[in-house]
Amino acid sequence: MQHKNTPFVKLLLIAFCLAFGASPVWAAGTQYELDPAHAYIGFSVKHMMASEVKGAFTDYEGTIHYDPNNIEDTKIDITIQSYSVDTRSPKRNDHLRQEDFLNVEKYPTILFTSDRIEERNGIYYLIGGLTIRNVSKWIEVPCIFAGPMESPFGAEIIGLTGSIIINRQDFGVRFNRPLDNGGFVIGNLVKIEFSFEAVKSSDMKKLLSKK
Repeated sequence: MQHKNTPFVKLLLIAFCLAFGASPVWAAGTQYELDPAHAYIGFSVKHMMASEVKGAFTDYEGTIHYDPNNIEDTKIDITIQSYSVDTRSPKRNDHLRQEDFLNVEKYPTILFTSDRIEERNGIYYLIGGLTIRNVSKWIEVPCIFAGPMESPFGAEIIGLTGSIIINRQDFGVRFNRPLDNGGFVIGNLVKIEFSFEAVKSSDMKKLLSKK
């Protein structure tokens, strides 16, 4: 299956170029590293059946092997340090790190390893294994690619954005409390969102030296 640049993808690429002052640079399959200064992994979950609590992980690393001419062979590996969960509430963060939730002492990392990319009707799906608390599940994440392109610092970069909703109970995160009027304090469905800017591995030192 050949890579198709749909009008939607082209518009996103143009927007990405304008946002970062970059110009398109096309290359063969290349290894990229996540740039922590331009990356985000966040989540949200229902609280008290009334609102959403939002949070993020602040410590992670990853690599992307990407070829714009053969996007289906893209490989992505992400390692998140579980302790880095941050919901802007120290007390809640401490609870999330305990056995009721992430149990970071026993399960220090959250992993995602892709198997392949599939295109369906102009939308790309990142397919692979997500591992939380040593429980692995196959997931399909709709995502958007942008690039490769050259940054103002002379580094080749790509962009990757996507989101997925998972059921936390599938990964053994079952803690909850019932409400007096029905329902539960914490929702089971968790929305995970990510937006990555990744730098060509051979350009990473160049980029860091100019920041």
